[in-house]
Amino acid sequence: MRETAPKRYRLAAVTSHPVQYQAPLFQRLAAHPGIDLTVFYGHDDSIVGCVDPDFGVPVAWDRPLLDGYQSAVLRPHAVAPNLIGRVAAESAIIGHLRRGRFDAVFIHSYATRLSILAYAAALLSRTPILLRTESELLRPRRWWVAGLKELVVRPVLAVTDAVLVIGEANRRFFNRYGVEAARQFWTPYAVDNEFLSSGREALLPRRAALRRAFGFPDDVVVVGFSGKLIPRKNAAELLDAVAALQHEGIRVGLLLVGDGPERRTLEERVRNLGLQWVALSGFRNQTELPSCYVCFDLFVLPARFDSWGLVVNEAMACGLPVVASSMVGAALDLIEPGRNGFVYTLGDVSALTEIVRTLAASSNMRTQFGVRSRAIVQDYSFAADVTGILAALRSVAGAPAEVLA
Repeated sequence: MRETAPKRYRLAAVTSHPVQYQAPLFQRLAAHPGIDLTVFYGHDDSIVGCVDPDFGVPVAWDRPLLDGYQSAVLRPHAVAPNLIGRVAAESAIIGHLRRGRFDAVFIHSYATRLSILAYAAALLSRTPILLRTESELLRPRRWWVAGLKELVVRPVLAVTDAVLVIGEANRRFFNRYGVEAARQFWTPYAVDNEFLSSGREALLPRRAALRRAFGFPDDVVVVGFSGKLIPRKNAAELLDAVAALQHEGIRVGLLLVGDGPERRTLEERVRNLGLQWVALSGFRNQTELPSCYVCFDLFVLPARFDSWGLVVNEAMACGLPVVASSMVGAALDLIEPGRNGFVYTLGDVSALTEIVRTLAASSNMRTQFGVRSRAIVQDYSFAADVTGILAALRSVAGAPAEVLA
């Protein structure tokens, strides 16, 4: 008798545009024998290389973002309609979900125009909804914002069949708005740990030469930052901490990887403070990141607010000690104070300075912290995400015996 092919969950995913952090997850979901995935993107600006409004430069990610899974773009870049045209293009998601007869739809965010349309389409077609959002409770909200969220978020989450929890701050958000534990599934925020780790290892023999190219002598401890040079990322606070240590005669340098509207201000501040061993690399694409991370001795994310901060994952995958402000969501999950890094209160430059001083003074501590960072971040992986999404699918769509585990 001829064997029938095992059934698979038909899963749709709806998100704004292709990004370097989501594509590897979609590729792994599509490769799983129990999942038939189709991703619907609102637009493809990140593929064609449009100017990023925060980086301030054209950005086209240099790793394949559309390979390995089925996808459709609702509004290709070649089509540039007005607002009415954009809404009409995105509204096509309603027909896609109705005709697709998916077992579930995986929606990123609940507060964008596309996600609202996807919610409407899912409800109309009675397609179970899996929601993934970065929402948290780290920031204090004005009373009227809190009231509005209460009116909007609770009803949205009430019709959401399952939520995909990225971390502890995110879990606290869902708990606050009444999502019971049975509807919460662990899908931790992740980066391509293997790509970064192996890339850095391959470059270790060239570490001294790469550091010298940025102007760092061999005996200078290099503090690293990676991200958009915008006020929210708060690179100036880190620059002040490094300046304080240099003025004491401590050989600490700083490498800022990224670009944005604050770049000129930071460069001017470096000149005014008379600092040595400070380099701004400009925007670096994904395949270039390991050559920057290999130059770092420790990593700091001093953000005024970051719902997660995937650069912390990247630094840990590269075996680095990590430091973050108290307003970085990832700090709740990824940083074990005194074991792989430290968390300081946002705005306390003295505390940040002391942390950098402590790490700069001990290469043994940095090595031990880096080993622990790698161990921790292994649990924050795309494999863990696939496991969580499969559990959510079983919960909302049942578990036919034919579906592969």
